[in-house]
Amino acid sequence: MAYKSLRDFMAMLEADGELVRVSEPVSTHLEMTEIQTRLLRNGGPAVLFEKPVMPDGSISPIPALANLFGTVKRVAMGVTMEKKVRTTAAELREVGELLAFLRNPTPPRGLGDAMEMLPLMQTVMAMRPKVVKTAPVQ
Repeated sequence: MAYKSLRDFMAMLEADGELVRVSEPVSTHLEMTEIQTRLLRNGGPAVLFEKPVMPDGSISPIPALANLFGTVKRVAMGVTMEKKVRTTAAELREVGELLAFLRNPTPPRGLGDAMEMLPLMQTVMAMRPKVVKTAPVQ
């Protein structure tokens, strides 16, 4: 599935247990860094700090998201193609191989090769960016 926004991706991560929310105020000076470093070191989830405390002591109205792509699984989950959710390094490697091929494509040698490349071309055409008249944030 393709994600329409970061919120969609975060909701999927949270449903999968790959995102935790910290609703208590947490200082942006060293404390937040220590928490996310420990989580990352242990292969833990991404973390959304809902009330970051700024250096002046005020609570920021903007939450802070850390370790979003801190594990191979979350990186793989973030890469969507052909409406397939990926969760393993092997599945992520498939995407890397496709991108490497697209960087230096080999032209088809005949009609048979061209026919075999049709599914690949459909995938590539689905990857192009969409042009929209209005966006949620600009």
